[in-house]
Amino acid sequence: MTGVVRARATTGAALLLPLIIALLRARPATGGVCWSNVNSAGRCKEILSQGVSKEECCGGANAPETTAYSEEDYDNGALFFWQVLGGGVKCDSCRSSCLGVSCSEGRKCVLRRGMPKCVCRPECRESKAQAEGPVCGTDGRTYRNVCKLKRRVCRKGYHELAVAYGGQCRSSCLGVRCRHGRSCLLDQNLSAHCVKCSRRCSIGSAGGQPQEAQQAREALRPVCGVDGNTYKSACHLRAAACRAGRAIAIAYKGPCRKYTDCRSIQCRPGQLCLTEPHTERPRCVTCLYRCPRNKELVRERNRHRNRDYQDPSPLALCASNNVTYPSWCHIMKDACLTGLVLETRHAGACNARDPPPFHENASAAKELQLTKKPIGKGKPSKSSAATSSAATTTATTTTTTSSSNTTAAAATSSSFL
Repeated sequence: MTGVVRARATTGAALLLPLIIALLRARPATGGVCWSNVNSAGRCKEILSQGVSKEECCGGANAPETTAYSEEDYDNGALFFWQVLGGGVKCDSCRSSCLGVSCSEGRKCVLRRGMPKCVCRPECRESKAQAEGPVCGTDGRTYRNVCKLKRRVCRKGYHELAVAYGGQCRSSCLGVRCRHGRSCLLDQNLSAHCVKCSRRCSIGSAGGQPQEAQQAREALRPVCGVDGNTYKSACHLRAAACRAGRAIAIAYKGPCRKYTDCRSIQCRPGQLCLTEPHTERPRCVTCLYRCPRNKELVRERNRHRNRDYQDPSPLALCASNNVTYPSWCHIMKDACLTGLVLETRHAGACNARDPPPFHENASAAKELQLTKKPIGKGKPSKSSAATSSAATTTATTTTTTSSSNTTAAAATSSSFL
């Protein structure tokens, strides 16, 4: 049996060898090959053009710094062999210096292994930005200085990332000076952001395509805010939020109704209706059920502690039920499981003198207890969510009563500004 296998292998090699020799002996065409880049081994695989001279390939003013050239122009069979089986065609970089190399904004040409390459500007390290101190980025992260922020923009391609305001990212708008006509506003985690507020809420005609007409009609309809006020439109709600300096979510579409509950509210697809503990008003929210574990959050924050930026969210958040959660996601998850609205009271643990830790095992046990109630796979129904969780939250609602006059910037819906 072994002899038969060896004979077949020998026969296959004998048939393949002439083909390879024929490919390698293929007569090259006039001109050479222009390649998009050359690897560290001096080989090329991605073709830009064939049958061209070196001057045509490398002489263009707009030619990228990675362009390479090979003298011979093989036929398709030979190219297939070198590209797929041979590890690439031997080629030479068009440029051996940075002379004439044009890099995009924020990058500088340097030589790497004898070849020019555009990299993020190394002179940023010696920039005067080092003395400017920390800045808060539009992504909510605190950067050591402007230079570090620009480096992240360059490396990650986050071209919309910019400086929101000077200093550390804050948990209040006090002392925040926004730029370019923007206003300070608190999000659901009580983190300050500089946002562009709508000055005018005029709606144009509802003509055009059917989809555009439908969107125009939706924009003209009133909405009920989580603050209990009716707004002419979502734009008017956003304008009010800017004036108040805190996020205001849309509780539900249409004007606010005095006597209503989740049974008479129709939320958008993918949303769930929760009940506010004190006012018993309904609120449509987008539920979050998959959150990172507390250990993963700590590990992620420690990993970035000595880097160029700091994570935007605190390790703990105190919710309106006087329970400390590791993130906003965990607050939303608990709210959806109980059917009651939870808001962020302040950043950090609920008891500053004796911070209560977030116990994952206790949380898991609580979720298991809640899922045994008739609310369907841990997700409360619109009509019975608040009733099924009333006994569970009796102790916590007593605590939240005393804090009802605290900051209510957290909005438990995805319908933020």
